[in-house]
Amino acid sequence: ALNGKGSIQFLNGAVRGINIGAMVRNISSAFLDSSARETQKTDFAELGGTFTIDRGILVNNDLLLKSPLLRLAAQQHRLTAQLYTGPWTDVGTPERLAQLQNP
Repeated sequence: ALNGKGSIQFLNGAVRGINIGAMVRNISSAFLDSSARETQKTDFAELGGTFTIDRGILVNNDLLLKSPLLRLAAQQHRLTAQLYTGPWTDVGTPERLAQLQNP
């Protein structure tokens, strides 16, 4: 079985396929334009964290994403967070979102 520990850090990059800034500005239509995934990106100053792997399962509890958008929102007291411990679903595409909205 695969076991181990590690850390990873990326500086001054972008996550392609999602634009968190656009999603925050227009949450009502954030997942509707499937063609936009090809051109969207979220810039970041730092992305990283530590992880452990136990029997092939990777666990991370300290993922950190620093981006200009998050800094601006925090400075304007518009950033909030809540710990969610329920089930998580990746809505990644309009089709998956539609499935969740119409079970």
